[in-house]
Amino acid sequence: MEIARAFGAKGFTVAMIARNAAKLDALASDLHAEGIQAAGFVGDLYKPETITAAFTSVKERYGAIDVLEFSPVDQSLDAAGLRNWTLNLHNELKPHNIYVAHLTISAWIGAGHPDAAPDVIARAYTDLYETRTEPEPHYIALDDAQS
Repeated sequence: MEIARAFGAKGFTVAMIARNAAKLDALASDLHAEGIQAAGFVGDLYKPETITAAFTSVKERYGAIDVLEFSPVDQSLDAAGLRNWTLNLHNELKPHNIYVAHLTISAWIGAGHPDAAPDVIARAYTDLYETRTEPEPHYIALDDAQS
């Protein structure tokens, strides 16, 4: 949600895709209350046709997609595979002025370290979008005692 807020605060319209329509509606309502244009679209990674339909709906409603942030919570998705796919995608799309990156986060998010607060980490995403400097940055917010 903080990533949606961070981009919304910069004037982006936020389209969220997830399995739970009620949760999406609540998140969109929260963002609307903050002055951010947002909507939810139902899609389930285990049902690829729903993802296709969700993206079709997003494009019909808002046009081209400028930023895509993908944060799977399913531990069965292979992190190394996702990283490799992202880096290969970056290499293929860079000549077309399309930036793709894989942000590795080493932090106990929300556990007290000032740089591990969700809103601070979300700013790393907007910075990444604006600078487009590297395909694989590593965001670290750990104290020596935590690492």
